[in-house]
Amino acid sequence: MDALTRLAVAARDGDPAALDAFLDAAYVPVHRLCRALAGPTDGPDLAQEAVVRVVRALPGYGGDAPATAWVLRIARNVCIDAHRSRARRARLAGQLASERGRRVPASATGPEGAVVLAGLLAHLDTDRRDALVLTRWVGLSYAEAADVLGVPVGTVRSRVARGRAELAALLADDDADRTPGAGAPRGVAPAVDEAG
Repeated sequence: MDALTRLAVAARDGDPAALDAFLDAAYVPVHRLCRALAGPTDGPDLAQEAVVRVVRALPGYGGDAPATAWVLRIARNVCIDAHRSRARRARLAGQLASERGRRVPASATGPEGAVVLAGLLAHLDTDRRDALVLTRWVGLSYAEAADVLGVPVGTVRSRVARGRAELAALLADDDADRTPGAGAPRGVAPAVDEAG
């Protein structure tokens, strides 16, 4: 039994010091996951919501699964619920079209880069996005991510590989949209309108 799981069991059994220590330790991966899945604006609020749900669910925690996987599964569900709620309020097609027009260059760093990445991640299939975020941003191993997602390790590997390929294609498309003559074959100058 790992340290976080021991703290979770002690907190479940009524130890207030263990509850504080458990929540402090669990918040870091929860915050990383929520920020990566929902972006820098909504991520912190969703992390707080996830912690509230963890506290509510703690009396039912059996201790048979690692606490990290259990906590991150709750956080992921919070992010999924928030995404579904937003989707009900806005038509996806209109939202994607308006996002595309506001996107900053893919080469941007700092907060702008985080916004670009969050926008690109939003275009990925949920399963692929979650696998990428858990392994690349939260830092879980494939086995730990498989535990959180409730799928075999091979499925996580496949989703990560496909998600990376999809992200690379989205970045290439985004860069091509900004490059004059991007659609022209290599070595061929784009057509110029002689009338203008």
